[in-house]
Amino acid sequence: MNEKIKYLVEKSNATYLLEKDGSLPPEIKKFTELVIQECCQKIKDSDATCKDEWDYAERDLIGQIKEHFGMEDKPKNSPNKNKP
Repeated sequence: MNEKIKYLVEKSNATYLLEKDGSLPPEIKKFTELVIQECCQKIKDSDATCKDEWDYAERDLIGQIKEHFGMEDKPKNSPNKNKP
C-alpha cells in the first residue's frame, strides 16, 4: 500500500487508526487490500458488449487501480485467489 491509503485515512479524520509512527497497521492494510480486490472483482464480473475491447480495458483498469493504491498483483496461482 502507498501513501494514498494513509492520505484517505487522514482525510476521513480517522488518524486514530494510524500507528504512533504514522504508519498503517496491518489490519488497515488488509482491509484496504480487500476493498480494492472487491472493486477489481466487480470490474471483472461486469457485462460488456464488446468482449475483445473489454478484456483489454478490464486488465488496464484493474492495473491502474492497484497501481494507484500501491497494491502488488498476486500470482494467478496464489492460494488466496478464490478466498472471499
